[in-house]
Amino acid sequence: MRHILFLTLFAAIVWAKGTVEVRGTSSLHDWKMVSHAVSAYMTKENGTIKTLRVSVVIETLKSDNEALDSDAYAAFGVDRKCPVVFTLAEQKQDGSLEGVIRIGCHEQRVTVMPDRIEDGVIAGAFKAKMSSFGIKPPSLFAGMLTVEDTIEITYTISDDGVPIPDILLRCYFPSKECMAP
Repeated sequence: MRHILFLTLFAAIVWAKGTVEVRGTSSLHDWKMVSHAVSAYMTKENGTIKTLRVSVVIETLKSDNEALDSDAYAAFGVDRKCPVVFTLAEQKQDGSLEGVIRIGCHEQRVTVMPDRIEDGVIAGAFKAKMSSFGIKPPSLFAGMLTVEDTIEITYTISDDGVPIPDILLRCYFPSKECMAP
């Protein structure tokens, strides 16, 4: 009986995969960085998302310009192997997702309204300010090139139904105490 209970609980937690795109603008041009290396897991109960954690390692965000990537990684102010982690607090009645985004020691509470929550897919976009996460928008060439503080984050998370062991959850989604400042 214990084995059946364990397998039932184990099957309720599933890997998900996804894409995160960060778009911004500067005094010179618009820019975007994309990561297809998104780690996520979610649990659902009666059609409601109970647990959702999404992790994107900073260095997996890539543009078409290596210099832009390097400047962006430096602007984060943490090791480029540090993950950006979203942890769901609650799915509201209206479908919005309330949670916390953490980058290093900086946390920001966010509420996002996905465009789609169906068929195991969560997708949408929201705006955020880099300064809310302790990120100073880059400025280059003695201020001749400045990056706007507001960015847009577009996301697509797909539940692939593959169970994930608890030990791996701790590796992919470290606690705040385990993350570099």
